[in-house]
Amino acid sequence: MNIPNKYYEDLYFIHQNSRSLLPQNQAAIIELLDKNGAVGVVGFYDEPGYPIYFISGFALTALGYDRHELLHACSEQFLNLVFEKDRQTFMENTKNADSICQEFRMVNNSGKNVWVNSYQKASVSMDGRPIIIASIRIVEDARKRESELLTALTKGYNRIIYVDMNQGRYRVIKSEGGGFDEQICGTLSELEDLLEHYREDYINPEDHSFADILNKLNFFSVSADQGGNYQATYLAKTGDKYQWVQFQAFYGGAMNLDTGHIILTFRVVDEEKRRELDAHRILSDSLSKAEEAGRIKNKFLSRMSHDLRTPINGIIGMLEIAKKNRTNPDKIDECLNKIAVSCDHLISLVTDVLDMNTLENNQFLLTDESFCLEELLTKELYPTCKRASERGLTYRTQLEPFTHPNIIGSPKHVLQIFNHVLDNAIKYNKPNGSITLTARETSDNDNVAIFEFQISDTGIGMKPEFAKRVFEAFEQEHNEARTDYMGTGLGMSIVKTLVTHMNGTISLESIPGEGTTVLITLPFKIDPTPAGRSASSPDNGTAASTDSVRGDLSGRVALLVEDNEINMEITRFLLEDADIRVVCAENGQQALTLYGESAPNEFDFILMDIMMPVMDGLEAAQKIRQLPRPDAMTVPIIALSANVMDNDIKKTKMAGMNEHLPKPVNSHQLLDTIAKCLHL
Repeated sequence: MNIPNKYYEDLYFIHQNSRSLLPQNQAAIIELLDKNGAVGVVGFYDEPGYPIYFISGFALTALGYDRHELLHACSEQFLNLVFEKDRQTFMENTKNADSICQEFRMVNNSGKNVWVNSYQKASVSMDGRPIIIASIRIVEDARKRESELLTALTKGYNRIIYVDMNQGRYRVIKSEGGGFDEQICGTLSELEDLLEHYREDYINPEDHSFADILNKLNFFSVSADQGGNYQATYLAKTGDKYQWVQFQAFYGGAMNLDTGHIILTFRVVDEEKRRELDAHRILSDSLSKAEEAGRIKNKFLSRMSHDLRTPINGIIGMLEIAKKNRTNPDKIDECLNKIAVSCDHLISLVTDVLDMNTLENNQFLLTDESFCLEELLTKELYPTCKRASERGLTYRTQLEPFTHPNIIGSPKHVLQIFNHVLDNAIKYNKPNGSITLTARETSDNDNVAIFEFQISDTGIGMKPEFAKRVFEAFEQEHNEARTDYMGTGLGMSIVKTLVTHMNGTISLESIPGEGTTVLITLPFKIDPTPAGRSASSPDNGTAASTDSVRGDLSGRVALLVEDNEINMEITRFLLEDADIRVVCAENGQQALTLYGESAPNEFDFILMDIMMPVMDGLEAAQKIRQLPRPDAMTVPIIALSANVMDNDIKKTKMAGMNEHLPKPVNSHQLLDTIAKCLHL
C-alpha cells in the first residue's frame, strides 16, 4: 500500500536522514486521514515532550505556521503546541491507548487556542523508535457554533439539557422552576431516571404525550448520528396550576452539532397553546357551521325545487285543461283563477327568497321618509284586508289615537313587516276565523316616538318548541304546511331581521289550536310637520276600503319603453284597456329620440324598462331630464323593471325617475301609480 503522492510529498520530516516511512505507517496515515475527514497529519516520538518526527503541510496551514515558524515555536516538541491546560489530559490519553480519539486545544501562530479533533495510532519509525501518528482536524468552528447555539437557546427556553452520547453524560445548561434543579449533570441512566421522575411528579397524569414521545424516541439506545427533531406538547405543573409545555429533542445533525450530541429543550407555551386551541375551536365551530350551512343549502334547494315546480306545474296544467275546454267559459274561468293563484304564490316565493338574500348580505337600505302611520295601516294594508275577507276571515284594525301620526322612517320596509305577519295570520287561520291588528303610541322622547303593534289571529297556533325557532329561515312546524298553506318558511325570518335593523323588538305567544299573537315595537323619528289626517280609528273597527275612485286616465298618452316583446304586449294591453294611447320604443335611444322630437307635453308620462340594449333606462331617463325643453323636468317617468333590490330602486331615483314598479305588472298598482304621478 502506497501513501497518495499529495500526502507523501506534503510531509515535512524534521531530520533529513529519516525521510522515509515504513509501510505500516503509510497505511496508518491513510486510515487516520479517512477516519474523521482530517486535513492534516503529524507523527511524533512517544518520548518525553513528544519530539516531532514529521508533520504535513496541511496541518501547518490549519495552525497558521510554516515549517520554520512551527519548529521555532515548539522547539520541535509537539507537546509545546498543546494548550497548557490540556497537556496533562493529552499525555494521559496518549499513554493509555494504542488507538484513541481525543479532543484538545492547540496554540496557533496567532497565539489563540483552537479545538482539534485527533485520531491517534501507535507505530514505529524507520530506526525502530516508538511513534504516535495523529490526524489533525480543526473543530473550533463547530465548538463556536455549539456555544452560540446554546447561548441562543437559553433565551427562548425554560430548561435545556445537553446530552453527549459519546461521553455517556448529560449536563443541565438551564433550569427555571421545578423538575431539574436537584441534579446538574450525570450519566445517561441517571438522566432516564430524572425524566421518569419528572413525568411522574409534574406532568398531568391524564396527558400521555410526554411518555409517548420518550417511548417513540428511545434516543438513548439508538445512534444520534442522524439529524432529527421530535416534539410533544403536554400539561405540566408549574406552581399550583398546570400549564402547556413544549418538549423538543434535537439530534446533533439537526442543529449542525457534532454527531453523538442531543439537546433536550422545555419551553412554556401556555399562551400560545391556548390561542391555538381557541383557533382550533373556532375552526371546528366554523366547520360545523359550514356543514350546517351546507345542510341548510341542500334543504333550501330541495324546498325551492318543490316550491317552484308546484305553481309552475299548476300553471301549465291549467293551461292544458283550458285548451281542452275552449267551448266551456266556466271551466276556462276556473282555470284562469287557479293560474292566478299559482302565479301569486310563485311571485311571493321569488320575492321572499330575494328579500332574504338582500337582508342576509346587508344590501337593503332603510330610508328616512315622512309618512302617515295611520294611512299605512289602513290604506296601504287594504289589499291584505281584502284578501282576508275573500278567505272568509274577519279583519279588524283598532288604532288608538296617535300623538304623532306623521313619522319618519322606511315605509316600504314597515309595510313589508306587516304584510308578512298578516300573510301568516291569513294562511294559518281557521275557517270563519278572525285577525285583529291593534296599534298605539306608547311613549315619545328626544323626537322619537315608540309604537306598539299587536297582530292576533284565531288560527291553528304552534307548539312552544317550534315558537322558539319560528324566526329562523325555512322553519315550518308541519311538513304539510308547504302543501296546504303554500308557505316558504322565510316570512318571519325576514320580519325579525327588519325589526332588528329598525332597533325594534318582536315576540309572539301561541297556543296550538287557538291562535297566535305577535307583538312588535318600533321606534320612529317624529315628523315635525302637521299631521295631514285624523288619527282616530274607524268606528266599526274594520279597515276602511281604500278603493277610492281613481282619476280618469282616458285620453292620456304614454311613451312605453320596453325591449321584451311579450312584456310590451302585456303592458300595452293594460294601458289601452284604460283608454290610454300608447307609443312604443324598443330601447332607451329610441325613447330619447321620440321624446325629443315630440311636441311639448305631448306625452303625459313615460314607462321605462331598465335593462335594454343600445341604451338602458337609467341613461335614457337622465338624458331626457337634460333636454332643453320645458316639460323635460316635469314629465313623470316610472321605472318598470324586474330589478327590485333597494339599490336598484335607489339608482332609478338618482336617474330622475318618479316611481319604481316591479315586474310582473299588477294592473291596479300600475294604474294607481300613474294616477298618483298625474295628481289624479
